[in-house]
Amino acid sequence: MPFILPTPQRIAHLSKINALLRDHRDKGDVDALAKAVQEMVGDPAFRQTIAASPALAQPIITEDDLMRMAEGYLYHHLYRRDLISAALTLWDSETFTPLPHCVQLVWQALFTKRMIALIGGGGLGKTYSPSAYFLLEWLLDPEWTRFQVASASEDHLKKNLYADIVRLHQGSSLPLPGLLDAESISLNKKTGMGIFTLVLPGGPEAKGKIKGAHTKPRPQHSIFGRRSRVFSIVDEAQEVPQNIFKEIPNRFTTVVPGDVDHLKFVVCANPKDRYSEFGQICKPPGGWDSITFADDVWESEEGWAVVSLNGMAHENVVQRRVVFPGMVTRDGVDLWLRRCHGDDQHPDMWTYVYGKFPPEGSMKSIVKGEWLRRCEGEWVFDRTEGVFAASDPAFEGDLATLATGRVGRAIAWEDYAGVRHELPQPKMALQIDAVNILPRGDTQELADEIMGRIKLLGVLPEHYAQDKTGNAIGVHDVIRRQWGQKVSALKEGDVIAPIMGIHYAEGPSETKISEEDTETPKEQFDRVHSELWFAAGRFFEFDCVKMGKSVPPRVFEELGARHGGRPTGKGKKQSVESKKEYKLRTGLSSPDHADAVTLLIHVARLTTPGLVAKAKDTPVEPPAKWPPWGDVDVKETAFDMSGFDVPDHLAKGPD
Repeated sequence: MPFILPTPQRIAHLSKINALLRDHRDKGDVDALAKAVQEMVGDPAFRQTIAASPALAQPIITEDDLMRMAEGYLYHHLYRRDLISAALTLWDSETFTPLPHCVQLVWQALFTKRMIALIGGGGLGKTYSPSAYFLLEWLLDPEWTRFQVASASEDHLKKNLYADIVRLHQGSSLPLPGLLDAESISLNKKTGMGIFTLVLPGGPEAKGKIKGAHTKPRPQHSIFGRRSRVFSIVDEAQEVPQNIFKEIPNRFTTVVPGDVDHLKFVVCANPKDRYSEFGQICKPPGGWDSITFADDVWESEEGWAVVSLNGMAHENVVQRRVVFPGMVTRDGVDLWLRRCHGDDQHPDMWTYVYGKFPPEGSMKSIVKGEWLRRCEGEWVFDRTEGVFAASDPAFEGDLATLATGRVGRAIAWEDYAGVRHELPQPKMALQIDAVNILPRGDTQELADEIMGRIKLLGVLPEHYAQDKTGNAIGVHDVIRRQWGQKVSALKEGDVIAPIMGIHYAEGPSETKISEEDTETPKEQFDRVHSELWFAAGRFFEFDCVKMGKSVPPRVFEELGARHGGRPTGKGKKQSVESKKEYKLRTGLSSPDHADAVTLLIHVARLTTPGLVAKAKDTPVEPPAKWPPWGDVDVKETAFDMSGFDVPDHLAKGPD
């Protein structure tokens, strides 16, 4: 049974019924109840149910008759297994709504899986969403359904998980069955069927036991046959006795293949420790490195359906306004960030905001803020190597951008106030003059826009780079074929311009980034996209780049926000986070401006001799000596050249 949202018209219809039912509940307004029933009877599917039910087909004369019809409408949805319509009928959006994406992820798993692990930050409905689902399931068959709610402490259980279920039960638009006390909601608790609390105390090292977790024989039911149903939620799954996670799968030894109706276990937690038993049941088959920051569902090695709820993906956070009241907000996320001293890679950000187990690796900002602040200014060149340009066509809704700049031998630099600062010694450096957004258009229109701009700047084809990943390859291919006609003449006999096209999934280059490097980019990074970003980081760190006044602030923001590092394992090559991960983590739009800058740095350093990052205290290597074997008198050294046919001038060594 998949999770399928009703149409907007259907949602509006059910919301209207709910509002009328609440007017009757809160104000005793019988006219509102009558209008609600009138709306219900307008549902063609419900009219079929009425025709097939003698109890519902009776004349409506009294208020009790209206209530009988309204309750029949609720159970019409429940028996059709349309729990979404039942929820919209019973609760307004302040009490519960199935519309947020995080709720949809949880309910989709509940509809289709037996063992479900919910990990996520605060305010995302980890326990509230399944509580609403299971309360509806209990209402469908209250005499033969046991719903068990468990937690590590009685106080947490009573004030949070069980209290939420009580609020849902008491806050519904229609009166619901069941006698309520401090520990249960049941028609008759002596039968063992109903909603019950269970405390699993003692902490992770203690021994705990899930009680009453077996189905029982029962009278024939039209949907569920001859077996009762058992549902369990375990909250604070990182804090409860961890041995229960070895015990739970044993409860499923008698289930019928494909049966997801009779037995379900849901475990919920803010994910903290991937090496705990709870962490192990969430582990993906390929290990933690096989999933990305953007992944929100996977099946674990031990067969659990894992749902990861990321606060950064919630509608309230993405839209920076309250779309769904009572759930995580952008202000709430910012508060966590302040608690973590501005470190968005702090373990608490992963646990309480991103909804993932904190990683072992070191993913952090590639370009630090202080490096970007230091790069504000203009180089003073005594000679230049020409103008360079790079573009990110950014199809699929993002912004096409063009970055331009100059490379030369710098002898000084001027800050934004116009004060000149002399360099101790000249060095090759890059000046970024502009990063501009390009007008949207089709492939040819965008190619023409780029070629028109770089023609005015006098950019040589070998000094132009472009992303050619995905749909961007079309613009790349047009420019390389039309350069001779629309930008500048090519060498005699050439038809294709030698521009630099970069596919982000390609392997890195073998050109060292900095003077001190002992490894090439190919040895350090997983792909060329990572090389672009880490090379940019090194160039900013070692003061090889200045950005002029016309460079917009957004460029600085995007450069400083991108993360990279070694996700897991000491031997893994360094990697830049994906664009999707960046968007989810930061709540920002695509880093198209920064991508254009990294492309510009890449083409400049790969085509300009001497443009290599170097730490300020690293001495310049002296010219290579000859002979390479040191101060040895060649004339006095005997070389046994027997057996080799070597020309005389080589056998003698250099002059």
